[in-house]
Amino acid sequence: MKKLILPLLLCAQTYASLTCAPGEISILEKKLTPYWAKEYTGSDLASDFLKTLEATQEIKKVPLAIFDLGFEEEHITVERDIHIPHQLNGRRRMRANHGTSVANLLTGPTPFRMTNYADLMSLEAMTIGTMYSYAFKKYKDNDFYPRVISNSLGWSHAKLPELARNAYERDILWFLASGNDFPTPVRDLEINSKAMMVGSYAPSGLTSADTQVHPDLLVLAPANEELKTLDGYGALYHFGATSGATPLVAAAAIDILALNPVLSRDQVKSLIKDTALPSLENKLGQEQMPGLLNHYGAVMAAFNLKERCHQDQECMENAIANGDLSAGKSLNIIMCEEMKKLSCSKNQILIENKLKAMRIGVLLGHQKHRQAQARELSCAYEALGFTKNAEYYRFLSKDGVDLDELEREAVKALRSDIFQISYYRYAPLYSKEYRLFLEEFTGLNDYRRKWHLSLTEDDLVGGLLNDLKY
Repeated sequence: MKKLILPLLLCAQTYASLTCAPGEISILEKKLTPYWAKEYTGSDLASDFLKTLEATQEIKKVPLAIFDLGFEEEHITVERDIHIPHQLNGRRRMRANHGTSVANLLTGPTPFRMTNYADLMSLEAMTIGTMYSYAFKKYKDNDFYPRVISNSLGWSHAKLPELARNAYERDILWFLASGNDFPTPVRDLEINSKAMMVGSYAPSGLTSADTQVHPDLLVLAPANEELKTLDGYGALYHFGATSGATPLVAAAAIDILALNPVLSRDQVKSLIKDTALPSLENKLGQEQMPGLLNHYGAVMAAFNLKERCHQDQECMENAIANGDLSAGKSLNIIMCEEMKKLSCSKNQILIENKLKAMRIGVLLGHQKHRQAQARELSCAYEALGFTKNAEYYRFLSKDGVDLDELEREAVKALRSDIFQISYYRYAPLYSKEYRLFLEEFTGLNDYRRKWHLSLTEDDLVGGLLNDLKY
């Protein structure tokens, strides 16, 4: 068997180049493909699929607004003649790394952007809460509103929920970052608004260590600290947290609406929620907690809905309510052994296509098929040397959660002096020995030790433990 695996281990860098991805990422000595978020959500597959439809169907770009701190004009891609606000601190100009990074995940160069169908019609610098109202006044004056808003900033202004409700009445999809201050609960004014909140998950599949969660979140998207994008200097940059997750979900909504523009805001929301993959919280029995974004699955569900119902709203409502829009009923399991038999030097394209087909099986298959294909895909990534990707697909292949394994990884990360990693988040579920280790481990300062020891099961569900069904 080792003779079969060795050629694929030599393919690791080759497969990275096939996905425009020089330089893998390493987490606790586990390698991760550079554009892992595209692979996990299938946004690349969705783009490929929509491209094939352009010859026979009208695929329209979707008006998009990005609300952030500011942007660097020379390092973002803009097709319209629109105002590009700088980031300011008082009167002093700041380098707009945050907003530029977000914009490049939506409309930047090909390796970074998650959709090809965004019509970027508005960039807004929300340095104070009243700037939101100013932006909507401008939309009203011009009689041209965005269909999708990507908002990676937290809220503090009390009038914003009312503005979000007004946007909801206009059928605008407003995506909002849930925040990165776990275990502090999500703020009430954000939860009780009509914005659709987004959390972040890590390359392991676990919810990010610092992301705030709540049952009212729409979905978790891959971000953590490992998204590749361009910063305010135009340099390759690792970005993430809920700020990075939010544009990924906005991109999925854009692709859905590009394909099927008659869908309502609530119908798009349902497609994203209903096609999501199980999160760790779901695997623990917390059914109301958000799942993991399935960009490709949601787009294919929108396509099936369009094929079945055309523009008949009653038909679409019934189909969504019945939840039977999957395209994965007749998929075959592609075995890992098929991958191991391929020679890298002669079959680079075939290897990439096999991996794509295996990912499609995970993203579109029903639960048992998904788990079986995820097991094979985990084996394939392991053979390719991408052990972090393999860990993720192993996570998807199981009904439950191996808490002992997570605890071991948490201890390893602590001994490696890693400040934040998803394994820490689940400390309340670990053994008494883990708590004793935290109390005695000299590698933690008092602040970090207090944080680790303060976590409770209640924190894992946003402070709503008694309201959730296990």
